Amino acid sequence: MTTTTPVERVQRAFMTPRGAILALLLVGVLFSSVYPIRRYFQVRSSIAQLQHEDRALDQRTQQLTKQKASLQSDAEVESIARQDLGYVRPGEVPFAIIQPSVAPSTPSNVGAAGLFDAARTSKPGFFARIWSAFVRAAHTIS
Repeated sequence: MTTTTPVERVQRAFMTPRGAILALLLVGVLFSSVYPIRRYFQVRSSIAQLQHEDRALDQRTQQLTKQKASLQSDAEVESIARQDLGYVRPGEVPFAIIQPSVAPSTPSNVGAAGLFDAARTSKPGFFARIWSAFVRAAHTIS
């Protein structure tokens, strides 16, 4: 009979062939169950989205049914013909207000005498002020 030391028992007890097979089987079961669970949640979210779309379409159907019922009356048809199509009854005179197509002109900086009015001119821009400062500095150097 062979005697084993405690160190050898610990090494053998760590992973037996039966334990390795069980571990591989457990990992296989876990990986095989991931796909169906993920697919289940995808289907649930798809069902929820379709139910939301179904409710929205039901509301739209109700709106169109009400609109169809209102269009059955002559008063509503006449109102639409007058507003959208510009129809009038015989004997009525239609009027149309036409907006001017020309944009209003901007006020000019030129005064009545044909000279620039100092009160109407705007302040110079940023780069114009920098350029004038540069020109003033150049004149002081020479």
